[in-house]
Amino acid sequence: MTRPDAASRTPAGPPVPWAVAAAAGLAFFLAEHDLGASQRDEYYGVDTDALEAAAGSGQWGNRVGFTLLALAGGASLLGADRRWRSRGAMPWLLIALAGWSVASLLWAADPGRTVRRLASFTFCLAGAVGIARRLDGRQLCWFVLALTTGFTTLGVLTEVGLGTFRLFGEGRFAGTLHPNGQGANCSFLCLAAVALLPTEHRHRRLLVVLLVGGAALLLATKSRTALGAMLAGLVAAWLARPSARAVATGLAAAWLAAAGAFAAHLAGVDLARAAGGAVNMGRIEDAGTLSGRTELWEVLDGYTGQRPWLGYGYGGFWTPARIEAVSGDQSWGISSAHSAYYEAALGVGRVGLGLLGLSLAAGLWRAAADYRATADPGAGLLVSLLAAGVVQGFNESDLAMPTFPTFLLACALSRVAFFASDATDRHTPAGDIS
Repeated sequence: MTRPDAASRTPAGPPVPWAVAAAAGLAFFLAEHDLGASQRDEYYGVDTDALEAAAGSGQWGNRVGFTLLALAGGASLLGADRRWRSRGAMPWLLIALAGWSVASLLWAADPGRTVRRLASFTFCLAGAVGIARRLDGRQLCWFVLALTTGFTTLGVLTEVGLGTFRLFGEGRFAGTLHPNGQGANCSFLCLAAVALLPTEHRHRRLLVVLLVGGAALLLATKSRTALGAMLAGLVAAWLARPSARAVATGLAAAWLAAAGAFAAHLAGVDLARAAGGAVNMGRIEDAGTLSGRTELWEVLDGYTGQRPWLGYGYGGFWTPARIEAVSGDQSWGISSAHSAYYEAALGVGRVGLGLLGLSLAAGLWRAAADYRATADPGAGLLVSLLAAGVVQGFNESDLAMPTFPTFLLACALSRVAFFASDATDRHTPAGDIS
């Protein structure tokens, strides 16, 4: 197989269909962003009453935003000519994961809440599949860069307008999100810029500026998980380049280490003490308990033990009553598990958690193989996004919910499962499934 010279020239053509990017950006702004986020208290918490109210009824921003996202995905599907392709076991793993999530409605503890969450999940997935089919590798990189840059710029302008912007020093950069959410946004910005640098000669100065700015703002969020996720994404993309042996060894070791760490916690090993030397980015509050996460997970262990294999139904665990009970026990407002893997175990049980883990591992392997074969920047970004998502999932719940990070990971998994990267499409025959 002849490997294309990906760095020989800057590709021609528009970086991304801007109407698609604008629609997706507006959708997630309506669903997730809050112009007053930076004015919350030191810990950016939300009181329990507000969390219970949000859990009891759907919010109009979510409904409008995810509907708009589904429409953008549908329009992208209709306007795309890229063929559907079966890519090994990946399509069946994703279909099984989606099917199990839908089937969880049959045993859901709160069917109404599960229906609402499944609707958001379906709309988010529809948007991701449509956009993954519509955009080529280069356009996908610019799409991610455009959205993350837009959200970050909006965050800076909002904080400047409110008088809360402090790049370094006291406080954390939040913008229009929780600082951890803004940290994830900044990390994806950096990963997209790095993926584009080898090929985009005409835009190299802009990319360097965005990379430096995104990294500075990431540090200002003081999000340790987001920083670790970005580093994992960069390392994974680097390991995917040299050889099949490096891909197999590096990705397998990373996945096994992550799985081992999670299993060790479930077995009662004090991971907080073992990780005491980790970088805290200037935050010393509750460092030994991962900002209270380990204590929360001990409580959630009791709930997962009651429904270990099936869970409480997709998105159905956090009812107002359970929010009140768990928040009261922990003395702070809680409406998520602060771990995508705990969130998956609560919602769809060990079966769903296993399917999620297998999907991520298979996606990483396939994306790395595509990147090694083609040097396509889009394939490189997929490797980075998936590796970052795996790490992000340990301390944040986004991966198990219909959120912007989930949408990007769904784009990545859909791409490697159903659509070959552009260079692979030219050189590798595959059977249509359409």
